[in-house]
Amino acid sequence: MTRACQPLLEAIPALSFERSIARRYVHRQAIAEVFLTDCAELPQPNHFVIAAQWPRLHGFYRTRGGLYDPMLMTETLRQAAIYLAHVRYRVPLSGRFVMQDIHVHAQLDALEVGPAAADVTAIVTLSDLVHRGDVLSSLRIDLRFWLAGREIGSASGVAVVLPPSAYTRARWGAAGPRTPGPARFGTAIAPSLVGHVEDQHVVIGRQTARDEWEVRVDVTHPVLFDHPLDHLPGMLLLEVLRQST
Repeated sequence: MTRACQPLLEAIPALSFERSIARRYVHRQAIAEVFLTDCAELPQPNHFVIAAQWPRLHGFYRTRGGLYDPMLMTETLRQAAIYLAHVRYRVPLSGRFVMQDIHVHAQLDALEVGPAAADVTAIVTLSDLVHRGDVLSSLRIDLRFWLAGREIGSASGVAVVLPPSAYTRARWGAAGPRTPGPARFGTAIAPSLVGHVEDQHVVIGRQTARDEWEVRVDVTHPVLFDHPLDHLPGMLLLEVLRQST
């Protein structure tokens, strides 16, 4: 542990890793996909610390070379933004979230999978809070992650919060809500090329032009489509970017 982070970690309240938080606060249906376990407020305004547990073997965010998948940091960022908005800033559970401007930096050598699930701690800073009336409408979130006393990376993003009516207008206009429709698979590239062993987890198909691939949309995917959606989820789009590179 570096001297710089030692005082910071020592000031963190004790957190629990005993159980997941309520799934509704992170917009997940499967309890297994809820990584957050606890949260505490820090003395500085809009500063928090969260606890999260990452499984050693996840069905989609696969361990590669004995290292945790950095996309776990992205999903933890997403869950933290939604959880804090609901629980600490009283955003109604009906609020719809759009994540933007996501950045993740991982210390890959610090993501080594150990003999037990990873009990991860993250310092959370919220800034640029915007309210529409009394309701939070957007925020910037920055996370610094620690595992076993070592800083392992950071993540940041902007969460825009919309009430259901505004969300429907913004996404669909007068057409009204729709769904992505039936699954569109196409032919997957070889799973081994993108670090997977099953076609189910491959989200790109044949290359149609330079830097262009077909996107495979599987609305039955248990992680990317954890529950019915009217859009392609951000985690799917990020996975498309990763697999296409």
